[in-house]
Amino acid sequence: MQLLVSHVLVGVVFAVVGLCAGWWLCQHWPSAQLLTGVDDAQLARELMTSLHRLSVRMAADVGEHSARVGEVDQELTTQPHATSASLTALADRLLKANEVMQTKLSQAESKLDELHDRMEFHAAEARTDVLTGMPNRRAFEEAARQLLASQETGTELSLVMIDVDRFKRVNDQLGHPQGDKVLRRIGSTLLAHSPWQHLVSRYGGEEFAILMPNTTWEDARVQAERLRIAVHETQYRVGTSVLNMTISAGVAQLMEAETMESLIQRTDRAMYGAKHAGRDCVCWHDGFRVRVWKAAAQGGSASDGQTHRPASSAAPPPTPIELSEQCGMSIDESGPHAMADIDLCTPENVDLDLLHNLNNKTMFCQQVHRRICEFNRGGAPFSTMLLSVDNYAHLVHEHGVPTAELALGVVVQAIRDRVRNMDMLAKYDESTFGLILPGALLRHAVCIGERLRKEIHQVGIMVNGQPVSFTVSLGVVEVLDGDEMAAHVERACAQLAQASRRGGNRTGFTPSIAS
Repeated sequence: MQLLVSHVLVGVVFAVVGLCAGWWLCQHWPSAQLLTGVDDAQLARELMTSLHRLSVRMAADVGEHSARVGEVDQELTTQPHATSASLTALADRLLKANEVMQTKLSQAESKLDELHDRMEFHAAEARTDVLTGMPNRRAFEEAARQLLASQETGTELSLVMIDVDRFKRVNDQLGHPQGDKVLRRIGSTLLAHSPWQHLVSRYGGEEFAILMPNTTWEDARVQAERLRIAVHETQYRVGTSVLNMTISAGVAQLMEAETMESLIQRTDRAMYGAKHAGRDCVCWHDGFRVRVWKAAAQGGSASDGQTHRPASSAAPPPTPIELSEQCGMSIDESGPHAMADIDLCTPENVDLDLLHNLNNKTMFCQQVHRRICEFNRGGAPFSTMLLSVDNYAHLVHEHGVPTAELALGVVVQAIRDRVRNMDMLAKYDESTFGLILPGALLRHAVCIGERLRKEIHQVGIMVNGQPVSFTVSLGVVEVLDGDEMAAHVERACAQLAQASRRGGNRTGFTPSIAS
């Protein structure tokens, strides 16, 4: 019997190791043409070597365990009339051998978890553009394939392709480092003015691609025009001067039975149509030809990207009232639930796998550190949010750990449904989640947080026929010049603590640092 158990353990261990190795190979090794270079190949070799060493070590451990069990089995065979004392001694040896094996299996499980986290982290890295911190072309293509595969009859999908006008002049006249800085700022502008449902990615060079699910071409061209105006009206500081940059945008909607390659080609033709129409405008492809929807920008010769003007004085920082008006809700909303006004989830409606598969605090802090380093080198800004379930200890005491875990699961589902693919969500501590929002300024991050807080405020859990309600508090901060990871996270913790001290169900932030 014990030998059978040992062989089962061997099978389980090798199955888990094989699954991890297979996952990594399927995700990375067959797609060698997508790898960014030597670093990716070296990473793959290192991870595969770690998996191989782990499997070899586990094979040796299981072999040793099988030998010990075999020795006990042999002694039982050769001693048919063993005394109770000898049988007890043999049972103790068998029990100790099993305990040792269990410890080694637990250690192997921890190692596999560590390798899995590394794989997930580097998989996310492989889909992030190093220069802008935005999703890269690989992320765009994967999202496009997924959207195309999940398309339902009558569901609209539109694509916008954007090219920065005369960007080569910026590089030629000011140098590539300054050009990179301008490109990062344009990427931030596009992100800041795009709904969270839209995937904004750097497609390559000075081109950006935006996937717009559930969006018709009419709505897509309106959004493209908003982005064009936002870029045109943004001041891009280079040294002591300010550049006026413009973009040309192409729009197309996925037609029936059309491939993604065809959609990209039509959108690309529309974008080049905007170039030929004078730049700083939006064109769309109606399925037959390219049409100009918006003429070149009014009032100025800014389309060459080289017009300089003195920097205007910065606008005063927004107040909580101003932000609440922009978000369409109260920043200081609190108070008890009216149970008749909330939606109740049952345990069957909560996917706890989302909760259990989150990044951990270490990975969250590593990502914050990486984003800060990129920002301090001139990269895109970002905001960080800490979101915590109010009175979590009381929730555990009154309703038990399973119910409290369901509440956490509801929070994770709400966050997952409302953030972009590029946003990083992690489990910060027992009742707190960390969220990194690349490209989001404070005002936008607070609005996102407020929508989440209000939505969670309207949700409860039905457990054993009894409704259970809960609320969340948030702390939101934006990256600052010269920031460090510890100070940045500490500011977010302080804002969260302040919101909690004021009674919970609030969003804490510092208006003076908003931009």
